[in-house]
Amino acid sequence: MDSDKFSFEEFNKSHDLLNSESFTKVYQIFNDENSIDNTGKEYCEKIKEKLSIPKDDKDLILHFCNNLYKIIADYNNWNNVHF
Repeated sequence: MDSDKFSFEEFNKSHDLLNSESFTKVYQIFNDENSIDNTGKEYCEKIKEKLSIPKDDKDLILHFCNNLYKIIADYNNWNNVHF
C-alpha cells in the first residue's frame, strides 16, 4: 500500500475485519464526492470558520462538514437519501 495515498480497496483486501457490507456502504457514502448534501453544504459554509480542522483545505472542510451533517440527519431521522 502506498503510504502517500490511502486506498480503501487495498486496505480492505488486507483487513478482513472490515470486509462487511455495512462498513463498505458507510465508507462509500462518506467518500462519494457526488453526494454532497446541499443543506449540509449551507450549514458548512456558516460554521466552517469555527471548526478546528485545517482551514486551508476547503475540500477537507466541506467533506468533514457534509459527513457530519449526514450523521446528524440520520440520527434525527431527517429525510436524508444517503442513509
